[in-house]
Amino acid sequence: MLSQRLQRHACFIKKCVKDPLTPPKRATIQPYRKRTMSTYNLSREAATELRELIEDTVEYFCDQNMVSGELAYIVVECVAKAKQAQMQGIVS
Repeated sequence: MLSQRLQRHACFIKKCVKDPLTPPKRATIQPYRKRTMSTYNLSREAATELRELIEDTVEYFCDQNMVSGELAYIVVECVAKAKQAQMQGIVS
């Protein structure tokens, strides 16, 4: 199920990044559907490379835009949760 944070911030990236003063709207939530979980494999090297890429990108963004790292990682978390829900067909 979606966390309350995702429900509050599902539209954050689409709407609030353009207008940070506008509060986020609620996502359109479809009825819960039982989903099958796929097994994914990721090597330790690939996982490390991905993590380092995310960290470098967030650091660069924060330096260029004078944004705190905490805020940047909250946005990354919201994007990740929203993208997972979208891939699972929970939100549109």
